[in-house]
Amino acid sequence: MTEEKIKKVLSGINEPVLNLDFVKLGFVKNISLNGKDLKITLGISDRSEHILTETADKIKEEFKSSIPELNNVEIKFVTGVTEQINEKKSSVIPGVKNTIAVASGKGGVGKSTVAVNLAYALSNHGKQVGLLDLDIHGPNIPKMLGIEEHKLLADQNKIVPVKVTGSLQVVSMAFLLPEKHAPVIWRGAMKSGAIKQFLEDTSWGSLDYLVVDLPPGTGDEALTIAQLAPNVRGAVIVTTPQEVSTLDSTKAITFVEQLGLTVIGVIENMSGFVCPHCGEAVDLFGKGGGERIAQDHNVPFLGSLPLDPEVRKAGDEGRPFIIRQKDSPTWKAVDAVMENLVSIVEKQI
Repeated sequence: MTEEKIKKVLSGINEPVLNLDFVKLGFVKNISLNGKDLKITLGISDRSEHILTETADKIKEEFKSSIPELNNVEIKFVTGVTEQINEKKSSVIPGVKNTIAVASGKGGVGKSTVAVNLAYALSNHGKQVGLLDLDIHGPNIPKMLGIEEHKLLADQNKIVPVKVTGSLQVVSMAFLLPEKHAPVIWRGAMKSGAIKQFLEDTSWGSLDYLVVDLPPGTGDEALTIAQLAPNVRGAVIVTTPQEVSTLDSTKAITFVEQLGLTVIGVIENMSGFVCPHCGEAVDLFGKGGGERIAQDHNVPFLGSLPLDPEVRKAGDEGRPFIIRQKDSPTWKAVDAVMENLVSIVEKQI
């Protein structure tokens, strides 16, 4: 019995979500044969318990039928993200050179604010940028950009993104809601379908960067982006200094790495409150938590951003902070972080 024979069996079994065989996807991680006992480690994109059970049973039945001399077949699953279908992804979503995800372990840490300012920073560098708001249940980016009254249009069965500037365009779930306060009550499969449509059925044109604002946590949306988006360069993790946030951010870093993606860096947001009267910074949420987890995981620390009422005001007014007050210490901190981030990303290309 050879490894080739085992892979031949696996090549006839499709991964349950991507509907391509395990061998073609590159999801055969390890094969161990000890006499007539076989152990296989496979990547899989949906780790729901019933999916794992059904898939394992199907694989065991196939081996029992194809190689009856086996005594025992043990299947282990790990999170699988394919590199082999990059060519397919690029052909389905042509023109997107680089995809960057912005993620966080929990909500309320300023992730969307970072995504908006990153998109503007890249745009200010003369890049063509798309900003995809995938926070399906809380799509706030249109509000932050002052375009919340817009609706998505279609042209030749393709979604037309909303133009913010000549080099920045946006797609968001918010543009599809009947009213801005309407909740989105969807299960995972519906969200994955919407993400697929936003990626594949949108007329993005030629983009240097697609910045993706993910929902907080470690859910289906990040997995779908890893599987479907072209040329994913990695993810930026946004945290606040306090321990409860850094604990969740540690999980987010591990999650991103398990997806096979690069952690581009960690940003510590709200690292100090800037008093609007005297300009002094007070460490309301502590300090240094973001830098500590970056060091613990050996990933770049991109910098700290203070908690400044002007940043909140910029978001409420629909004018990103990075294009506002260029003489304030907070602006300099935001600009430095964005410059650092752009520099790291461009070195990867």
